[in-house]
Amino acid sequence: MLQAVSNSHFENFERKINKNACLEYSYWNDKKKAAFQRDRGLAIASKGDYKQGAIELQAAKKRDSTIDLNPDPQELETNPDRVAKQLAAPAKVKVKEGEKLAKEGKVKEAIAADQEVQQIDPEIDLNPDTEAIDKEPKAVDRKLAALAKVKEGEKLAKEGKVKEAIATYKEAQQLDSEIDLNPETQAIDKDPKAIAGKLAAPVKVKEGEKLAEQGKVTEAIAAYKEAQQLDPEIDLNPETEAIDKDPKAVAEKLAAD
Repeated sequence: MLQAVSNSHFENFERKINKNACLEYSYWNDKKKAAFQRDRGLAIASKGDYKQGAIELQAAKKRDSTIDLNPDPQELETNPDRVAKQLAAPAKVKVKEGEKLAKEGKVKEAIAADQEVQQIDPEIDLNPDTEAIDKEPKAVDRKLAALAKVKEGEKLAKEGKVKEAIATYKEAQQLDSEIDLNPETQAIDKDPKAIAGKLAAPVKVKEGEKLAEQGKVTEAIAAYKEAQQLDPEIDLNPETEAIDKDPKAVAEKLAAD
C-alpha cells in the first residue's frame, strides 16, 4: 500500500535542484542518476501530472532495475505506473478541483474532473470528507452542488430575501432530492418555504425589537406580524422565558422599558 503523499516529494526535489545537482549530474554513476530521476518523477506525479511522472519513474527503473520507486513506505515498490497513479490521484483530490467546481455550480465540469481522477486511480475516494468511499462522480458532485445551494439559501433567508431563498432551496432539491435544507436541526427538513421563513423570521423579530426600543410601536408591531407570517411559531421576545406571540404587547413592553 502506497503512503499518502503531501508536497514533501516536490519540496525534497526542489532542495536537490537548489544544490546545483544538475551541474553535477554528468559526473554521477547510474544509481545516483536513477535516484535523481526517481525523485523528479515523484515530484511531478505528486503535483498531479501522472503521465510525465510515470515516464520519469520508468526512466529511473531502466537505469537501475533494483531501485525502490517510492522509498516512503517500507515495502519495495518497482512499478512505475502504479506509483505515479497513486501519487497523482490524491494530489488532484487534495486540491479539490472537482469539489470546487461542484460548489460553484459547474456540475458537468466537476464530473469530468472526477472522471479524470478515476482514470488515474479507479479506487480513489471522490469525497474523502464522508465516512463512505464515494466513487460515483455524478452523485458526489450533485450532492456537493446541492449543499452549496443550501448554504446560499440560508444566507439569502437570513438577509430577508425569502423568495430568492426558496428558489435556491428548490435548486438544491433538483440536484439532490434527499438534501436536508436545514442541517443545523436533527430533523430532515425538505420544505423550502418553511425553512426560508423560519430562518428569515428572527431577522424580522430583531427589526421589531429595534423599532420598539426607538419608540416606533406601530412599525414594530408590523415587523413582528411579518415575522409571524414567516414562522407562526416564532417567539417575538426570546429574551424572556415565556413564548411571546402578541406583537402589540411585546412592542409596547419594549417601548416602555
